[in-house]
Amino acid sequence: YQRHVDAMNVGRVARVWSFVLYLNEGWREVHQGKLRVFCGPERYVDIAPDAGTIVIFRSETVPHEVRHSSCKRMAAIGWLHRILGEGEGPAAVDESDLSELGLALKMFYQEKGESIKIDGAVIVDSAGADHSKE
Repeated sequence: YQRHVDAMNVGRVARVWSFVLYLNEGWREVHQGKLRVFCGPERYVDIAPDAGTIVIFRSETVPHEVRHSSCKRMAAIGWLHRILGEGEGPAAVDESDLSELGLALKMFYQEKGESIKIDGAVIVDSAGADHSKE
């Protein structure tokens, strides 16, 4: 998976925490497939997918990517959610953190003059109206 954030809001439900628990017995460096967690513009930490390793991070603010793997990788993943308050919108996300799919969806809906919330990004309609609080 390319660099992205997990903060996706569906209706009034927002992802707050993301987690991954690796289940790969016998993982070796040659297998590759590390989780890259970005902690600044030019800084990151690579985490090996060793069995028993758990990684927990803020869904809205921590960009990450899964590096290519030369073998099958197994993990349990999930998110902890919260209900958005009345009038509360998603946190703004740097567009550079959107995946190619997220950017394509954004462009598709903007060209139609419609709005969408994806990967925590606030998208406005063609008239420039902010729909983050809808």
